[in-house]
Amino acid sequence: MLEVKIRPVSGNIHRQFPVHGYLGLSRCKVVGVAYTQMSDGKPMRAKELNVKIKCVEMAFGKSNTLYESTEVLWRSPRGESSQLGEVQKEFRLSIPANNNLPSSIQLHNYRIIWKLEVNLVHDKISFVGDTKTSNLNRYSPLYKQLSTYSQRVDQLDYRTYLNCLSYKSSDSLFASIHLTLLNDKIAVKRLTMSLDRRVQFKAQKSSLFRSNVNITRLVEEVVTPRLQPQQPQSFSFKSAIPKSKSSLSWSIGESLLTNLIDIQFFITFTAVIKNSNGSTSSIALDSKEITLLSITNNQLLYAMESTRPSSRHVSSVQTIAL
Repeated sequence: MLEVKIRPVSGNIHRQFPVHGYLGLSRCKVVGVAYTQMSDGKPMRAKELNVKIKCVEMAFGKSNTLYESTEVLWRSPRGESSQLGEVQKEFRLSIPANNNLPSSIQLHNYRIIWKLEVNLVHDKISFVGDTKTSNLNRYSPLYKQLSTYSQRVDQLDYRTYLNCLSYKSSDSLFASIHLTLLNDKIAVKRLTMSLDRRVQFKAQKSSLFRSNVNITRLVEEVVTPRLQPQQPQSFSFKSAIPKSKSSLSWSIGESLLTNLIDIQFFITFTAVIKNSNGSTSSIALDSKEITLLSITNNQLLYAMESTRPSSRHVSSVQTIAL
């Protein structure tokens, strides 16, 4: 049996494989060595030895390849199978700087993984190779057309304000709402500012018991207003974007649109209103979509400094877990 493995060009290999660069900001490079070992002392008939770097999304048993780059390391001279013994081949793969590729994401029922594969192409055995999964973060936002939803409420005038529409992990979040109660026919009992993640699975059809849209509340801030008719009041909210977890845990994700999923983030102002008949209702007054990256501001600043031509910083080393 011929075993196929990969390792970095230099350094010990324990749990991680280095990837140099910043996804979406600079070119990412993967440099290593692919090699074969004869476990039983016998060569194997094969046609090709190649190595690939791939970005794959998976949801509800479906998968979609978002990116793939291949380097052929060895090919049989005549195009037919020939004997291959122990060989060692260096490879250099890269991801271009200008791309629309996402970070690694792990949500409930959805994953994006970056992986490095080395494959031996042959006739009879289904697979001989080695696969390593990756944890890459994107350093520039993917372009999305942002949505805004608002609802008019009789007897209430309001305006909402956000400090920006683009955020990163751990960023401070400032928002405010300016309210004027036009008369005393209604009363605002509670105001809520929230950050909500809306995930629409395109790979799954809605049914009576399961929706293809999942909404998760990530942040919630509440105030109890005391409004008087014709007296404008402003209410401010301060919070922070949650920090992304490790690749081994479910993450909050980032703004993304692919063939399988649409991930959106909304900052929403909700009011609980008591009507003149005594009934109460919860109304989403205003909901603005934002863009969200899974990296922190410090990580972005370091990456930008490292990619300057005159920078003396060492390039980022992201990792492929073994």
